[in-house]
Amino acid sequence: MRLIEPKSQAQLHERIAYLRTLEPNWDSYGSLTIEPDVAAIMGQIVDALVEAGHDDLVSMAEIFPVANGGMQIEFDGVTADVELEVEPDLRFGFLVCPAGRPHSEWQEFELPARTPIEDVIQVIREAEPNVEQEVAA
Repeated sequence: MRLIEPKSQAQLHERIAYLRTLEPNWDSYGSLTIEPDVAAIMGQIVDALVEAGHDDLVSMAEIFPVANGGMQIEFDGVTADVELEVEPDLRFGFLVCPAGRPHSEWQEFELPARTPIEDVIQVIREAEPNVEQEVAA
C-alpha cells in the first residue's frame, strides 16, 4: 500500500498556477513554458472531477509539467495507474495500466482536441484508479 498525501481542488489549482510560472528551459534540456490553454484545460479537468463527485480522484492526483509545453495529471491507484497529458495542440494523451504491471503492458491512446471534458473524465473513471490506499494524516 502506497502512502499518499491527499490533495484538494485548491491545491491542484495552485500547482497549475505555479507550473504556468516556469521559465523556458525549466528542465535544462530546452523545455517550453506551459501553454496557457493547456493550463486552463487542466483546471477544467480538476473542476469537472470535483463537480462529478470524484473527490477521491482529486485527492490522489499529481500534476506535472511536460517539456513540450503540455501538462500531465497522474492517478496512481490500487487497481490501475492512469496518466493524462494535455498536449500543446490540446489533444489528450492517455496511458492506462493495471497497477504494478510493467511499462510494456501500458495501453496508450488519444482523444482529439476539443473533446468535451466530460468525455475525458469518463475515460479516467472507467480506468478505475481506485483510491483504497492508506492516506497520510
